[in-house]
Amino acid sequence: MKRLFYLILFLLLPLTVCSGIYYLAETPAGLKILVQSAKPFVPGKLTLDDIEGTLFTPITIHHVYYENDNVIVTIPQINFLWSFKPLLHGKVEVQQLHMPSLSIQLKASTQKNQAAFEWANLHYLRYFTLKELAIDHFDITSSTMEPINGQLDLQFINNQLQIETAQMNMARNHAELKGSLSKEWNITWNVTVPDLTALTPDVQGQFKVSGTLAGPFLKPTLTANLNGHGFAFTNGKIQHILGKLNFVFEPNARSSLNLTISGIHIKNYKLEQLQTALQASFAPNLLKGKLTYSGNLKANNSILIINGNTDLTTSAFSSELSLRANQFQIINTSEYQIKASPDLKIQFNSQALNIQGKIIIPQAKIKPKDFSTTATLPDEVVFAGQPTTTANTLLSILPNLQIQVSLGDNVFLHYHDFKSHLRGKISITKTGNNPETAIGELYTVDGTYKAYGKELTIQNGRLIYIGGLLTNPGLNIKATSEIQTAAAASLTSFSSTTTAYEGSITQMVGVQILGTLDNPIITLIATPTLSQEDILSYLMFGKSSQIVQSSGSSILGALSSVYMGNQGTSILDKSKQSLQSTLGLSELNVESVQSFDPNANSGAGGVSSNTSVVLGKKLAPNLYVHTSIGIFNQEPTINLRYLLSKHWSVQTEQSTIDTGGDVLYSIERD
Repeated sequence: MKRLFYLILFLLLPLTVCSGIYYLAETPAGLKILVQSAKPFVPGKLTLDDIEGTLFTPITIHHVYYENDNVIVTIPQINFLWSFKPLLHGKVEVQQLHMPSLSIQLKASTQKNQAAFEWANLHYLRYFTLKELAIDHFDITSSTMEPINGQLDLQFINNQLQIETAQMNMARNHAELKGSLSKEWNITWNVTVPDLTALTPDVQGQFKVSGTLAGPFLKPTLTANLNGHGFAFTNGKIQHILGKLNFVFEPNARSSLNLTISGIHIKNYKLEQLQTALQASFAPNLLKGKLTYSGNLKANNSILIINGNTDLTTSAFSSELSLRANQFQIINTSEYQIKASPDLKIQFNSQALNIQGKIIIPQAKIKPKDFSTTATLPDEVVFAGQPTTTANTLLSILPNLQIQVSLGDNVFLHYHDFKSHLRGKISITKTGNNPETAIGELYTVDGTYKAYGKELTIQNGRLIYIGGLLTNPGLNIKATSEIQTAAAASLTSFSSTTTAYEGSITQMVGVQILGTLDNPIITLIATPTLSQEDILSYLMFGKSSQIVQSSGSSILGALSSVYMGNQGTSILDKSKQSLQSTLGLSELNVESVQSFDPNANSGAGGVSSNTSVVLGKKLAPNLYVHTSIGIFNQEPTINLRYLLSKHWSVQTEQSTIDTGGDVLYSIERD
């Protein structure tokens, strides 16, 4: 009985196994069990709505959904046909894989993928044969880019991939590639961008890139040719860009990039024939090598040489860059023409930016209309009309500076009434959030300054830095003018005293400025020594204060003759009319004003004349007020006059000396 049991078990066991295999391989229910059993081994979430077919017949899978940390894949239908027999030889052979539609949604990855791609891992493809892959339509979406859609038709026969159709579209831009892959790559590709605004709204232009991927399977060479033109952006434009890339996927080979940009025009920077050429060489595995590059920037027949390298083995991409030039035209506008000879070394990564070296400015001509609109090269630049950004870019990193700036013999500054050549040398230092400090000195050569209609010669003009703020140097400036004045002597004879003219003497008057730029100390100076009133009078009128006060009625005429423009129009008159209109004044003048002075000579009746600035305003049809302040004695007086009738008026006057009132009667005659 026992033997019979074992015999029956021996006969039923193979039959049961064969029945199970047949059930799994030849029935739709068995296929579903196989797929459900494999799902736990798939990383991520995989769901299937329905499966049609068997293991040995065409298979159709409906509504495939797959999701992991990085991607969501949705496939409404997959048509799958494969051969079981090659499995006996350790190979997988897919006769046909067809997807009418494929949707891929990229997600922001929560984990950094530290695994570097290795081309050697592709050797597993030798065990896989795909005879035909067709995707009628696919689309790729992401929150950070425009949607991508396209079409794919591939054939893989005898370990050879044949790309019949591979097209991709994003906005109005198009990419396409064709070719084959077996033991050798033989791929051609091209990308056409007819309108850059579809990718970057702030930049206009169009370009086309075409190239090949050819060579041994594990050591191919990628080539690319770039041709772009008509680029325009907020502050300039580029006429043409030509580029050529030769990238070799081989451990000991070097790859290269050549880029030429011509017809560069930057708004407000008149740099003629501005173009740049860049050459770069790098290891094939960018994640395990160093990128080295060199190039030049040409402008107005001057060349800036660029050399550098970037370490790609660190997450901070530590880089070094050197800039060298001899009299490179850095700016050429109506206000600024500057040439510089830099020798700078720049080190930067994602956390720090260090700049050190020397800059010689051999030639410059600076004529700014207003320093508040001074043009500067970008380091933390924000263009008008554009929103600010707090993105963590290289420009947002505070630089550390150690730069020595030297001015050559041909640096000229003309700002309003100031003209001078500038020379000197300063060392500028900056660390982190601290402001720039400097050590050194800048000084003027052959400088002049026009003040009060007089051209003063700058005898001594120095900006002194002893480690303080770059924007607050120490000042030591002296500007003077020589004036010929009459020399007189008193002669006494018996009963009278007369004044005799003894020729002329040279009188030096001017201004001295000490202290700092934030707190200047301004002093009027003269040789031989004069009073402050006389120095000011000589600077303004070329005469002593005594003479000016005795002829105060003609002061405006004297000033007008001094400040006469090129077309015979008084600059003072223009300024006075503009100021009078702005303030709404009825009167703005400089004239001789008589006032009561208890200390005046009694023979003059206690009345003295002072040269004063007078401001008047008509408050009402019958009410007028004016105030005056002396130029030399700075004595203010307020006068109020009310018109009672055509001939009668009442007037009051008040000063720090006295207060009084008058009733006036006036008669007008032709």
